Amino acid sequence: MIIKDLDLLNVFNLSDDDKEKLITFYNFVIEENKKYNLTAILNEEDFIIKHFYDSYSLILYKEFEDNTNVVDLGPGAGFPSIPLAIKYPNVSFYLVETNKKKCLFLSLVKEKLNLNNIYVINSRFEELDDKYHNYFDYAITRAVSELRIISELILPFIKINGTFFAYKGISYKEEEIKAKNTLKALNSSINLEFKYTLPLINQDRYIVVITKNNKTDKKYPRSYSTILNKPL
Repeated sequence: MIIKDLDLLNVFNLSDDDKEKLITFYNFVIEENKKYNLTAILNEEDFIIKHFYDSYSLILYKEFEDNTNVVDLGPGAGFPSIPLAIKYPNVSFYLVETNKKKCLFLSLVKEKLNLNNIYVINSRFEELDDKYHNYFDYAITRAVSELRIISELILPFIKINGTFFAYKGISYKEEEIKAKNTLKALNSSINLEFKYTLPLINQDRYIVVITKNNKTDKKYPRSYSTILNKPL
């Protein structure tokens, strides 16, 4: 059944090998789900639409260039970075996850799918090594936190003129309004909001596209508790 359901992804021009890896990934998530508490979405069709299709939707707006570096804040079970890493073997994906058990799972996925282009980092984002400041070409987040919180965490680590893609739901406009001062303080700005619709269930989703226009002050990001209690 899952092979037929994968036809929903044909719009993304995946290879047969890509699809085989997605099948292996899906089966592995289902097999390990109870152990690692990975996802509540277990039905094949729902999984393909809400995890695989949703992760790949960025491709409808942007293709990643070879030899670029992408960071994913809080990938959890590996979304959107694992599906993207499967399609883009010449792009390096850094998966920064605070949960040790999920980091173990992500490392097992890397080995199982032979994804040598992913790097799993068990760390809080604000505690990343200084070498990663102004390092990444792109950043991605999906279902992590509100925009003003994740923006302070992630933008200091993106290069000048780099781009942050924040996957969001229908409340994205409210988040943008709240994030206005945060983005100004971080010398960044919203370029546009890319809208897409998940097939069959006809749910609208959005990707907020943010550009880093200049360096951010070295005092950012602040501690997570400070960011939460005193957002910019």
